[in-house]
Amino acid sequence: MTSISEINSLPKTKKPSDSAFKQQRLPAWQPILTAGTVLPTFFVIGIAFIPVGVGLLYFSDQVKEYILDYTDCNSTNIIRGDGIPVKCADAIAEDHSKPCYCQLSFTLPYDFNGKIYMYYGLTNFYQNHRRYVKSRDDNQLLGKLSNLVSTDCEPFAYDAEKAIVPCDEEDESNNGFQNEDLIVWMRTAALPTFRKLYRRVNHTENGFTEGLLAGNYTLTVNYTYPVSAFDGRKRMILSTTSLLGGKNPFLGIAYIVVGCICLLLGITLLIIHIKCSKR
Repeated sequence: MTSISEINSLPKTKKPSDSAFKQQRLPAWQPILTAGTVLPTFFVIGIAFIPVGVGLLYFSDQVKEYILDYTDCNSTNIIRGDGIPVKCADAIAEDHSKPCYCQLSFTLPYDFNGKIYMYYGLTNFYQNHRRYVKSRDDNQLLGKLSNLVSTDCEPFAYDAEKAIVPCDEEDESNNGFQNEDLIVWMRTAALPTFRKLYRRVNHTENGFTEGLLAGNYTLTVNYTYPVSAFDGRKRMILSTTSLLGGKNPFLGIAYIVVGCICLLLGITLLIIHIKCSKR
């Protein structure tokens, strides 16, 4: 028998153990690509993707949208000494403590039938930035109040030694921790141009049972967030829906492009295969 001292005295080696995994002797299967398998695959993908893309584009085109940009709207309650109204973006930038209201009139060119949803949209706002996503206190979002705020919230953790919380129950426009607007906002957008659901039209009211009729409307905005500092834009979107949701032509276009590429590759490879097989 080999003693422990003899085992310890054996020279160490970097050679891996003699196992099927470490010696790469595991059974494997490698597909053999032939014209009989590759060509049908390209044609099947192309024939399947193009009709799907056309269908997606069709349903996307059924969605009606109206977009109103209100980034540079003029204030209705703040007027300069010369009588010229000031832009709310400039007024908020100078003194954010003063409320600024603006009104915009717009015309719907046609009826919006069905359920109508109202979104707010932002441009050039990187909500997916690492520091922005990290700056949150999950205990606060779960409704657990504490004087100790997560260090991830720095430098916006305290204001005059009082913890900053996302919901203020003393605010009459807030309903405590069940704040739907905050819940929607905290769903991080992947791209700098995005929209988020804000409200929906109450179709039980008289005149709105079938949707929004074509005509003149007025949008009143409580302007509290300037975006001109980072070259952003703000907009309001009225939109209907389809069986597949809101308006999204990109998905249908992507399917059609992929299908056309597959068909083109299939035809090209078929021609090459026929020419080479005759030699």
